[in-house]
Amino acid sequence: MMKTNILKNGLWVSVIISLFTACSLNDVLEPSDGVNMALMETVDTVVALPGDTISFKFIASTNGAALRRIEIVEKSHDFNELKDSIRFALVDETLALTLDEEGKLSRPVSSVMLIYPVIVPNDKSIVGEVLSMTFKAYNDKGKSGSIKSCFKIVNYVRNTSWLWLYKLAGKTQGSMFFNPAKYKAYSNSSYVKNKDEIDVAAYTASDGKHYFLNPANKETQVLFVADGMDYDASTMRTTKFIQLDDVNFDLVGDTELERMDFSNPLDKVEVTTGSVIGFENQDGRRGILNVKISSLIYPTIQCKFQAVAKKQ
Repeated sequence: MMKTNILKNGLWVSVIISLFTACSLNDVLEPSDGVNMALMETVDTVVALPGDTISFKFIASTNGAALRRIEIVEKSHDFNELKDSIRFALVDETLALTLDEEGKLSRPVSSVMLIYPVIVPNDKSIVGEVLSMTFKAYNDKGKSGSIKSCFKIVNYVRNTSWLWLYKLAGKTQGSMFFNPAKYKAYSNSSYVKNKDEIDVAAYTASDGKHYFLNPANKETQVLFVADGMDYDASTMRTTKFIQLDDVNFDLVGDTELERMDFSNPLDKVEVTTGSVIGFENQDGRRGILNVKISSLIYPTIQCKFQAVAKKQ
């Protein structure tokens, strides 16, 4: 028997229908003696990396009957299915609910959300492919419904929470060093022990203009030392930059990252609100930065960064 945990109903109130959704939530809840199903995801395209743990999430509902069985009728790849971690929501949390090996529910329910976790194959060759599973639910009147849930496999991590990346003009204060792999910024007091992971430095000039810098460039050392920092560029990692004009950060994916042209790279690039900056670190991993100057007049960023360097 596969044991499952029951989630509180309120946990999923804010979840909205995915672009992949086959029907709306209103459709699911309309009176019907059949079985209605809908996916429950965010409005963004659902993406995952090779080796990620992902969850297929959907809601099944029937009226004037009871759901009795939920089964997988198709899967695109050989997933490692985490059956012991299956969860349910939108059910009475005071009563246990489980799903056996044949897909039979341990008790009848009229509506249920199933969260079905799997591990994506850790195979870089599947980047660009769409992974899917099709689920079918049956009620006790012999009616059924099915739905297909999809994930696109990508080679980049997308971080959209805004992260400070700046150095105070003429001072040593600020979150001025950026590690895209961990999506973390470091200060003058903490960067040294993390310098093997730093790919971007930030600098604010006396005229208030903001720049992103190649940490290993001699000019970066001159600027930082002039502001009172103890900085040796020869110990830092090298990064190339390019300005990307008329590029929509939200729409950039694997293809766009791989097609960026670094034949005329920059060591220093000025950034303003709306700037989109491409970069390539010394390991060949590429990324893209979306810049917004905050109300405190210092840069914040969003980032997409390759998980694995692609051969050029």
